[in-house]
Amino acid sequence: MYDPADVIARINEPYVPLLVFTAVAWIAGFVQIVQGFRGGLRDGVPAAPIGMTAFLLAHDGSFALRYDYWVNDVGTWYFTLFWVGMVISVVIELAMVRQFLVLGQPLVAPHLPRWVFVGTYVLLQVFAFAGVWWLQSVLDDPLYLVSLAGTQVVAVVFLVPWILNRGNALGQSRAFAWATVIGPGGLALGLFPALSPELFDDARYWFLVASLVTLSITYLALLEHHLRADERDAQWSRVDGGV
Repeated sequence: MYDPADVIARINEPYVPLLVFTAVAWIAGFVQIVQGFRGGLRDGVPAAPIGMTAFLLAHDGSFALRYDYWVNDVGTWYFTLFWVGMVISVVIELAMVRQFLVLGQPLVAPHLPRWVFVGTYVLLQVFAFAGVWWLQSVLDDPLYLVSLAGTQVVAVVFLVPWILNRGNALGQSRAFAWATVIGPGGLALGLFPALSPELFDDARYWFLVASLVTLSITYLALLEHHLRADERDAQWSRVDGGV
């Protein structure tokens, strides 16, 4: 699939575009999940699709559990920093799971017994871990490049159906949407051809990139529609209240 030695040599050159795309990916990713968590606290709702959170937790958790592999076996500064970032991500993602379990039931499943709601989430999370571990076991992907690219897909693909289903801007923000457009739905996707052009510099990958960019911009446009509608409603409320 790719030669890990070539990837590590490219990391150690250092290859400036790779470092820029890496910074964009991590900064935008953290803005996305932190803003999502803050938006949920602000509005009292789960602030990210639970499918997105469950699969990110499964991926990042499986990465974080392999400390010895990344720090000692791979043994390059780049993936050691990735490991540190994954540990921080897991902590935030666990907080987002708790947010979903505490705030989500009245919104998405008000008539289910509590144990059914929690049990359904647990089944989803077990499936996510099983799916991620199985894919990582069958792919010839020693540096997790394919699964890291998969996290960018997961961070975008749930958002359009989620906002269409929710039908409002609760729990969401422009910062979250722009972080999605710039990061996993935009510039961060340049990281993978920079790491391994032989694997990712391919017409099918660039078609995937175009699709994710379109989805992230669509999500931003839908969110902007709801935010502006909320702003108009707030203005009319102030006018009515002042009459």
